[in-house]
Amino acid sequence: MKIRAKMLNLLAGTGLSQTESAQVLQIYESSADGQAMTGRMDEDDSGHPPYLISAIWIAVQGAAVRWIDANCPSHAARAGFVTGIF
Repeated sequence: MKIRAKMLNLLAGTGLSQTESAQVLQIYESSADGQAMTGRMDEDDSGHPPYLISAIWIAVQGAAVRWIDANCPSHAARAGFVTGIF
């Protein structure tokens, strides 16, 4: 599975719609973390170590919280992104 598709699936699994997930991924890709992955989001995730995929997911979760806070702060999915973050 491509890294982008994996992140979209993970976002959708937390309760975001496909449209919302795509908007969150745009925020991630325009961030410094996302820009470091320019050209690599369409690579197969199996070609990368699991810790890299986890690091991307953590950064995407941050983008999700920023998107939710800016667009619909009472979104039920927000709790799934902030649980366990200190």
